[in-house]
Amino acid sequence: MPSYPLYQAVILALVQGLTEFLPISSSAHLDLFPWLFGWEDPGLAFDIALHLGTLVAVLLYFFHDWWRLLAHGLGLRSVGDPDLDANPLLLWWIAAATVPAVIAGLLSRSGITITAGLSRGYDRASAARFSFLLSTPAVAGAAVLTAYKLHKAGGIPPRMHTAFLVGLLVSALSGTCVVAFLMRYLRHHTMRIFVLYRVVVGILIIALALFRR
Repeated sequence: MPSYPLYQAVILALVQGLTEFLPISSSAHLDLFPWLFGWEDPGLAFDIALHLGTLVAVLLYFFHDWWRLLAHGLGLRSVGDPDLDANPLLLWWIAAATVPAVIAGLLSRSGITITAGLSRGYDRASAARFSFLLSTPAVAGAAVLTAYKLHKAGGIPPRMHTAFLVGLLVSALSGTCVVAFLMRYLRHHTMRIFVLYRVVVGILIIALALFRR
């Protein structure tokens, strides 16, 4: 069986990186492209690669935050960060909040968490920052679980080896760029554009589905 087409792997990895951290549903976009173009389902291994890539992205961008959180949470030192110094137990609050996040599921998480933060008086950038930090343990846990399932199922199929690596790298790079963009964007803009985007895309998908039928 031939290898999975690399151009499809690159496109899907870009879709994952561009949509995973925006409140526009990455899962829906990943389903949309194969449906539109008649591509085959790349399978569980590739899905894991994409989610590992965006996990790497958020870990890279917030590396210093996690280092400070660990140092502060373990009482090692003050880190000079106003948000962390004002919340010395933030590491443990994130750990506690991970439990209901896992129980409730991982979909639509960024938009809901940011909205909840705004309702509690946080500015948009701080709410987004907390949303990313909160999502990291849950996403990491889900990645480990799905990787274990893949291992039990026989590992990465030979035809997916290159696509797996490409998907991971492209989603990691594009995801890092999107996180950086979103953190800057939310300092001066609301999330209304994303709401409008979801409405427009939803209408287009319904219209396409009716046309194809």
